[in-house]
Amino acid sequence: MRTRVLAILLLCFCAASLSAGFSLGRPAAVKKRVNKLDNAVRAEQAASLAAPAGPNQAPSVTGVTAISTMVAAGGLAVVSVSASDPDGDPLTYVWTSTVGAIGGSGSSVNWLAPSTPGVYAISCVVSDGEDTSPGSVTVAAVHPGTLKWVFTPSADVNLPAVAGTDGVLYAAASDNKLYAINPDGTQKWVFSTENTDPFSFGPVLGPDGTVYVVADSTKTYAVTPAGALKWGGPSSLFPTNISERPVVGGDGTVYLYNGDIGQLYALDPLTGAGVSTFTALNNVAVPPVIGEDDAVCLVDGDDFLRMVPPAGLAGAVSYDATGVSGPLGAGPAGMVYMVKNNSDLYAVKPDGTDKWGAPYSAAGIITEAPVKGADGTAYIVDDVPAVYSVSSTTGAGFVFGSLANLSHTPVPAPDSSMYLVDAGTDLYDLNTDGSVKWGPLAPPAAASITADPNVGADGTVYFSADDGNVYAVHGASALP
Repeated sequence: MRTRVLAILLLCFCAASLSAGFSLGRPAAVKKRVNKLDNAVRAEQAASLAAPAGPNQAPSVTGVTAISTMVAAGGLAVVSVSASDPDGDPLTYVWTSTVGAIGGSGSSVNWLAPSTPGVYAISCVVSDGEDTSPGSVTVAAVHPGTLKWVFTPSADVNLPAVAGTDGVLYAAASDNKLYAINPDGTQKWVFSTENTDPFSFGPVLGPDGTVYVVADSTKTYAVTPAGALKWGGPSSLFPTNISERPVVGGDGTVYLYNGDIGQLYALDPLTGAGVSTFTALNNVAVPPVIGEDDAVCLVDGDDFLRMVPPAGLAGAVSYDATGVSGPLGAGPAGMVYMVKNNSDLYAVKPDGTDKWGAPYSAAGIITEAPVKGADGTAYIVDDVPAVYSVSSTTGAGFVFGSLANLSHTPVPAPDSSMYLVDAGTDLYDLNTDGSVKWGPLAPPAAASITADPNVGADGTVYFSADDGNVYAVHGASALP
């Protein structure tokens, strides 16, 4: 009994000790020191939070650069700034130029050079919201037609080349090699066809940068922007003839026209697998064009213009094309330019009705497809020979320019002017009223221009000559 009472008293003493701040294993003095340490840590943390931040650091600008420090007067340059902020603050950019026009915003913009040659400064002020840092670069504007570079492939280029939006030019040489040429005129890569088959047409580009080229009239190759074969080679779809340069839809579908049997094929851009998607039509009498609304436009054997939307034939719009006598041309806003009766130009709206009350008639026979200028104007060439400029809105037209020996198809420039080649040697740039903007420009040593010129997005003009060279010259462009 006495032992039980002592045990109860001991337990009560321990409980009282704990409630009073004592511990059997930790004296009260230790607990006080711990509390003091906790208080000191809290005070230090509070002082740290209350302390003012350090001074703001200005952004660091490492440089302002232009893709090309020389452009044509009236041409386009892409200018970029490299900047960072030591504090990690978001940056804003304010661009200015002594003359010219700035297009876009952010760390990279377009600068449209003035029409007067000279050296001009483009400046950028970078801000983090408190402090700013400047940077600038100078760009020379030269006379349009000034030589930019010369590239010499292993053989002549007799087919039209094509330039990508990144400034890379793709040219098919007569020794069956496809060249990719960098914007500075150096070789990027070269691709050779199977069994050294000759190219049938110049290359075309897909929306993803894939290069499509036809060889031996029966083989289609898809080449990546890096120069690797994506797919291609002989196809059982085409036992006879691919008779026209491929056209590519807005979704990347590649359309090939077999004129021998009047059939049109659609190729998957990823695999190259192809099917005839227009077997419901009675023959395809005229090769297709792709409208600005991505409709596939063609003329069938029943003399109807069919404007087929990407969804397929079920949604096609039809127009009576009786008397159609030449290839189609894509007009603005989904319109189609069509030649009837050898010399009459019609503009057909996407709903299948006439845009103009009456056609525009040329003096001679029109054999080539109408060409659309950057402003939508239609350009047609007859066998007189004469070039006509026809308004897309009214159908009114006039004889365009005074070149008597036109030798190549007119080529539109981004600023709405047109490039024409006279007598096979002289390149001209003509204003919209037909007056000469600049020219003539001829290859050296009386060489002849071998294929239609091509114009890049930045206004650079490319042409090949029978001296074995590909030429790039500075040309005017339009601000995107």
